[in-house]
Amino acid sequence: MAGRIWTQLTLLVSAGLLTVGGWLVVDQQRALSRAESVPAQVVEADVAVTPWGTHRPRVVAEYTADGKARQTQRWSWMDVGGTQAWAAAATTEATNEAASPRGLRVWVDPTRPDVAWVDATPTAIPMVVWLGGVALLGAWWGVWRASRCQLAPAVATPMGNHGWYALRGWIGASGSVPTAWARVATGFIGGVPAIALHYIAMGGPITMGGALAVASWLGLTAWWVVRAARASAWSGRIVPPSVTVTRAVMSLEHDVVTRVKLTVRRPMVLRSVRMSLVCRRIDALSATELYRASAEDALERLASPSAPVTTTHGFSVPPRKRRASLSAGGERIAWAIEVIVKPEYGPPMTANYPIEAVHDTKAATPKPRLVGTTRAA
Repeated sequence: MAGRIWTQLTLLVSAGLLTVGGWLVVDQQRALSRAESVPAQVVEADVAVTPWGTHRPRVVAEYTADGKARQTQRWSWMDVGGTQAWAAAATTEATNEAASPRGLRVWVDPTRPDVAWVDATPTAIPMVVWLGGVALLGAWWGVWRASRCQLAPAVATPMGNHGWYALRGWIGASGSVPTAWARVATGFIGGVPAIALHYIAMGGPITMGGALAVASWLGLTAWWVVRAARASAWSGRIVPPSVTVTRAVMSLEHDVVTRVKLTVRRPMVLRSVRMSLVCRRIDALSATELYRASAEDALERLASPSAPVTTTHGFSVPPRKRRASLSAGGERIAWAIEVIVKPEYGPPMTANYPIEAVHDTKAATPKPRLVGTTRAA
């Protein structure tokens, strides 16, 4: 339910930003491209306070358009505010220009002669609003695609007549979905004030404070991108682990024996591999861990394409943690085998393999235990 609410809210906000930003971009470009410059006289010049608590130049100018004398006190097409120092400097610049031989000129919309402004410099706010909508929609799409993986049903394929079943999984932990969403939300929520600080509170197109705010936001985003690319590059050297189990459907009252086969595309040292049996409550955009049993093997050995590494572990679930797989209304109780491979260099690679869990009411309750062996294939 929470996932659907967040999805609807995200789509609504994205549509609003795209619509408003796109309309502002087109309207600003159209207004500035067809505006005509006409001479004007400064009647009054001072600094005004906006309803948002910022300051803007208040230059009352008289001009003639369409055969009529008119007045305007609009500074720019969007008429944004800024700091008091910026507004005072802009007001002084306008009065000095009016006193010069060239005189002050204002820009008039020929389709609406009563609309005129002093400064013809375009503002980036419309494009920032539109790009914010694009970024939010794209981030939501990426998170939604990732969430489809963690909501995918468990698939176990028989491995010949050997009594083993191969699980189908994906690269990435289930928890990476809400983590990605948190990063998107943090970047978006943090970026909007940064842009607002740059173009409204700090005023002017180039200011040290605004530049630092925007640079910090972009730097944080770039760090996330570089980290993800680095992780992807290192993970690409390891073939996604082959995970097999002794039961196509895991009985919560019996041990489940799991075997992981690690293959690399080029020789590299593998430090360790951790195998976990995990139970989570999952919806479209969040995952809550209910149970985890882990076993880690310290490998510290050189693996090559011709010499994969195989590790085997058996897990049993304590009686109080036995929750059968359940799916209802976009939410589910999901079990998975999680594998984390740590190479000597680079970030670890995480993979998840869903497995269905059911109750066996006829089985005796076993004592929780965890056993494991590691060998080179």
